[in-house]
Amino acid sequence: MPKARHHDNRPSLGFVGTGRLGASLALAAHAAGYRVVAVASRGRASAKRLALDLPGARASHPSEVGERADAVFLTVPDRAIRAVCEQLPWRRDQIAIHCAALDGPEVLAAASAAGAHVGVFHPLQAFGEPHQAAVLLRGAMVTVAGDATVLGFLEALAAALGCRTLRYAAGDRALYHAAAVTASNSVVALLEVAAALWQSAGLERAEALAALLPLTRSALAAVETLGTAQGLTGPVVRGDATTVARHLDALRTLSSEAIQLYADLAQATLTLAVRSGRLEAGPAETLRALLNSVRTGSADA
Repeated sequence: MPKARHHDNRPSLGFVGTGRLGASLALAAHAAGYRVVAVASRGRASAKRLALDLPGARASHPSEVGERADAVFLTVPDRAIRAVCEQLPWRRDQIAIHCAALDGPEVLAAASAAGAHVGVFHPLQAFGEPHQAAVLLRGAMVTVAGDATVLGFLEALAAALGCRTLRYAAGDRALYHAAAVTASNSVVALLEVAAALWQSAGLERAEALAALLPLTRSALAAVETLGTAQGLTGPVVRGDATTVARHLDALRTLSSEAIQLYADLAQATLTLAVRSGRLEAGPAETLRALLNSVRTGSADA
């Protein structure tokens, strides 16, 4: 990790919760020049390991993080945010931040009642190895919420991390989070399904990800360049009902879950292909009937 250049006028940071998210943000913030002064976790071992990579940081009890840091990030599981917040000592004009997608600043009511500024910093990024976070965050979108003081702090932090920011507008947070889950977690699950299909085809499962990941990356690169409609490839957008029928026949030998998942995804693909004007009505109707037969259990599929 590059040596951080600290800027003393920036608020000092503390993290309660040192899992992937907390460790990733702490290391990335340190690399961007922020002083991380304290980290805490339910099991002290992970906090101690993280502190070794953060010069000047101390592995602390959660209450000490609140005492030492100007801005405290509660990077604990979503369900624990409110309870942990209620256990910490907050002071006037301190900053309290959580990183959950579903909840707004209101879950930090205990900090707000003590005079602290509260807000949300939700990176639209999947974190793996924490030491790679500084690279992963460059160009990522972060949704932020809070009062003017908090927004100024969070947007400055995001800029230092190389992120873009989106101020969260009033709306349904559950739909926002569902979109994020679909674009991230569901892709991982689909790769697992694809790897299982690879194995069912009589091929080595160990080779599956090595072969399928470049394909997934190329699909995402096409979307980034061309958008979803023009980036779409495959038998559905070509109106190739013969190939889709052969897929369904093969999947029918495996499980009802496998064929239904394929059919549901193909239906979504069909909708996109038609809406974008890339698939004409005739072939679209043939495919639609073929895919609908999966729901009815028709033998003609």
